[in-house]
Order: sequence, then structure tokens, then C-alpha cells
Amino acid sequence: MREPHLQYSDEEFRKKFELLELPPEVITHEAHFRIVWVYLKALDFDTSLQKVVEGIKKFDQKFGRGAKYHATISYA
Repeated sequence: MREPHLQYSDEEFRKKFELLELPPEVITHEAHFRIVWVYLKALDFDTSLQKVVEGIKKFDQKFGRGAKYHATISYA
């Protein structure tokens, strides 16, 4: 089965992630790794980490009622 996030280019994926326009089923574990990679290709490590953590928190607040975000796991 093809991962749903693969339907987007890296740029589309990043923009939709930042705008919270991705359906929750697109944000699989593999998609988490992809968004990290997309940021790391364009930005330094600290900025990438900040953007990923903020994005996951916002996504969780919108779709998961803030119950799924875990800082240690996200930073790891």
C-alpha cells in the first residue's frame, strides 16, 4: 500500500503541513520522518526541530484534541 503523503511533492507537503490542511490519515509515522527530512534539506537543525515540534503540536490540537503530542518522542 502506498503511503498517502506520497501524493504530494515535498513543497506541497510542507505547505499543507504548516497550514494544517493534511487529513489526519496522511500523517503516518513515515510522514513524520518525511516532514523532518523536508525541513532539514532547507533549514538548519535547530530551526527544523522547532518547526516540526510546533507543527505536530498544532496538528494534534486541531485533530487530536491535544492528547497525542509527546515532547520526548517528537524530539527523539
